[in-house]
Amino acid sequence: MKAGSFSGKAVIIVIALMMVGAGVFAHSLANADEENEVLWEPKLLFERDYDEVDELAYSPDGETIAVGGNVLELFSVEDREIFFSDEDAELQDQLETSGMDYSPDGSMLALVGGGNDGIIDAEDQTWIQSLAGSQTHVVFAPNGERLATARWDQATIRIWEADNGGEFEEVAVHEDEARYVNDIAFSPDGQYLAAGFYDGKVLLFDMENQELVYTHEFEESGGTNPLSFSPDGTLAVKAPDIVNKIYFFNLANGNLEMDRELTTHTGIVESMDYSPDGNYFAYGASDAVVIFDTDDWSEPLYGLPHDNRVRDLSFCPDSEKLAVADDDDNFYLYQVVPDLHTERLAGLGRFATAVEISKESFEDEAEAVVLATGLDFPDALAGVPLAYAKGGPLLLTRSDELPDETRDEIDRLLIEGDTVYVLGGDAAVSEKVAGELDAKGYGVERLAGEGRFDTAVKIAEEVADNPATVFLTTGLEFPDAVAASGPAAMKGAPILLTRPDKL
Repeated sequence: MKAGSFSGKAVIIVIALMMVGAGVFAHSLANADEENEVLWEPKLLFERDYDEVDELAYSPDGETIAVGGNVLELFSVEDREIFFSDEDAELQDQLETSGMDYSPDGSMLALVGGGNDGIIDAEDQTWIQSLAGSQTHVVFAPNGERLATARWDQATIRIWEADNGGEFEEVAVHEDEARYVNDIAFSPDGQYLAAGFYDGKVLLFDMENQELVYTHEFEESGGTNPLSFSPDGTLAVKAPDIVNKIYFFNLANGNLEMDRELTTHTGIVESMDYSPDGNYFAYGASDAVVIFDTDDWSEPLYGLPHDNRVRDLSFCPDSEKLAVADDDDNFYLYQVVPDLHTERLAGLGRFATAVEISKESFEDEAEAVVLATGLDFPDALAGVPLAYAKGGPLLLTRSDELPDETRDEIDRLLIEGDTVYVLGGDAAVSEKVAGELDAKGYGVERLAGEGRFDTAVKIAEEVADNPATVFLTTGLEFPDAVAASGPAAMKGAPILLTRPDKL
């Protein structure tokens, strides 16, 4: 499921014992889009001010974000707090960073950029080994067996491999005449390493043979950075200089083939990242974070304004959260995709389940209650749009006796004079049940016809006087009507029932 028009609450997947319960959430969505308002938008989960923030890295399990700059701090995503800072620690002095990456298994964190380049143990933050050369970029290969580093001012790319002792040894060096390496990135399968240079080039290295296999040179001069690979191997490259373009390349037999381009709102794009599930793409610019749905590049899914240049951003492994660092030395954590979870709403039987769903939808009171027999489906299904229109739940009853839990829920939601809409004739909901509600001071309005088809018509007349849409479904089985009930309610459209071969 992808982001889009969601309510501000978490999405609740209802698993009910009685399928007609799907309709009682109708009121909770009522009026959500009357003025074309956005039903869900990213929300800020955490914000922290630093002296300097240059780089962010998520741990593979999504539990930790490493925040690098003039110091290294580790942030707990669950607790929303910093649990480690080397500001006062003697860990190779302070670890200034311009590049960071976790190993795929999460056991190591590589840091470069502050003169203390090396790898630390991600669990206890102890030093494992140094990486010679004063590097400015670092990235682990997907299998964790290789490590690539680059030095910006010397156009040097170094490849390191893990030896039998677990540390990494330098096995290859590439020096380019361009002098400036802007970014490096491994392909998802680890076969290739892409590198962007300041002279408008993107180089592709084959890691099997540790050799340069392809060079793409843009017409414009300037840095080709940042770079980002999608999970399926598409390489995104920011166009050189201040051109308002991001280009996307397919890897084909060691070549980079141009696939498409994306026009950005500004030429200054400092960072970008694909979500691990491949559903989203984000870039950070001089004034905003912009997020796209990768199934629809026609316009951004979201835009998050920032007063300062966005230095770095990184999606969480669950693809739902985004960490952002900006030029004002702030670190932000956003929820950019609705936080989906499941919650079972169930009682001891269908009557109690309908009550539990009602309690979830209506905290204090309702404008009305729609009451239908719980022993057959047609009236209840036709009543879903009515419950939505009247601003109340759909509750269930036995034909000749009002269940205690249903009675208590009606009393909780309504006051004297409020309306209970009783669906169906005496055989469905007896006069005894209707009389009990009337005796409590509720206004009882029965909507009934000669059979289920006519009752659906009576309900439809109460839903809307002149509806633009009507949903028509068989009245002999329930699945189609269940599926139609939610959309019908949202459209303010009644549900009418028919025989399969005769209207």
